[in-house]
Amino acid sequence: MLTPVPPVTPASVVRPFAGAAQDWLPAHRGTDLAARPGQAVVAPLTGRVVFVGTIAGRPVVSIRTPIARFTLEPVSAKDVDGRWVRTGQVIGRVAEGGHCDRLCLHWGAKVNGRYVDPMTFVNRRAPVLKPLQAATTRSEPGARAGPAAPCCGSGSRDSP
Repeated sequence: MLTPVPPVTPASVVRPFAGAAQDWLPAHRGTDLAARPGQAVVAPLTGRVVFVGTIAGRPVVSIRTPIARFTLEPVSAKDVDGRWVRTGQVIGRVAEGGHCDRLCLHWGAKVNGRYVDPMTFVNRRAPVLKPLQAATTRSEPGARAGPAAPCCGSGSRDSP
């Protein structure tokens, strides 16, 4: 399976994807990742750069890959339009402009004409579960364990 990488690291989401039921309804059709002007932007997945230019005053790069068309903004890119890029290859730098101006990189994804959350493609580390407390006593042979202590209160509103 093809697994994209986030276009900037660390991949800290400052505004998540919020799709709409219909394409014509207002929505946030991408994920904003924390970034600063001049920070390197990499290709999320191997593909062909199909657009480098300005849309509504914002510098934009679009890459067509086997699983999605990824769009990144604001990105200043040179010498990549029409070229094949590899996963993780630097394609440009975070620029200024748009709703992300100096704060983030907007990462959009479209699959079969529908906007999707690009973060759904990224491998995330599985959570590591740890015990509430370390065992400090040894049970006697043949003793039965009692009921487990509740994790987060009894569930009533009066619980601390």
